[in-house]
Amino acid sequence: MHLLPELASHHAVSIPELLVSRDERQARQH
Repeated sequence: MHLLPELASHHAVSIPELLVSRDERQARQH
């Protein structure tokens, strides 16, 4: 059951990073 908190924290960090990189790409295109 220790894997669930670790995965949750990992996704919580990775998902925002992906969104930020996505926003940066869109901002550069405009």
